[in-house]
Amino acid sequence: MAAELEEEKKKEGQPPPPAAVVDLGLDDLNLGDSTVEAENLIRAVLLDHVERFQAAMGGVVDDLEASLVGRPGEAQATFNDPGFMDALGGRLLAQLHALAGGPAPLMDALAAEAANTLAWAANAEPEIGGFLYHMRRGLRDACWLVRDGHRAILSDQWAQLTQLGAEGSFDFVPALIQLGLPPLDFDSRAFSDDLLGFTRTWERSHSVAREQLAEESPKAPEKQEEAARQQELLTEDPARKQAAAGA
Repeated sequence: MAAELEEEKKKEGQPPPPAAVVDLGLDDLNLGDSTVEAENLIRAVLLDHVERFQAAMGGVVDDLEASLVGRPGEAQATFNDPGFMDALGGRLLAQLHALAGGPAPLMDALAAEAANTLAWAANAEPEIGGFLYHMRRGLRDACWLVRDGHRAILSDQWAQLTQLGAEGSFDFVPALIQLGLPPLDFDSRAFSDDLLGFTRTWERSHSVAREQLAEESPKAPEKQEEAARQQELLTEDPARKQAAAGA
């Protein structure tokens, strides 16, 4: 009994044992006001990028309209071709994916939304002006999809992004760019020049094809005149022909 009392006295003079350490995991550490602040900061940056990108893409469509709409004659017919509209839409989508540097959830979602509108418009619109109208609206709607649905699109990466944005840090911005958010230094001029170059190449190739076809096919008036001469020879009266020769 004396030994037990002595042991208790020794314990009373010692500090309390350390509390058990519990590993809450990275996600659990993101709970609280700091997470809300980080999410608000992420949304603000994403909204700014998307709005600027939407405006820049509007300028790209402006350039296409200025170049393609209102052409005379056969030149306009070249661009009113559904095949051209489909190819132009495909070129734009390829440029969007190239801007992201490959598969990336934000740009993949944006491009997929735009692709639906472009595919429909290429078959529904008889003229390039109508197609470009829907291109503009399709890009706008795609930007709105990313703006309003970014949390769902980035559901697998959201916890890590909020960690990077803790305490007002902007360390999440490079991560968003890697996930497909258009950067602020997006070169809309180069984007537009690529599409305009594509349209010029298309126009040249179809112009050459038309010229070759015209050279290979007899002109309609000449063909009609030749047919008339042949008919005249077949129906000509031999007696009149002989009398004319004697005279």
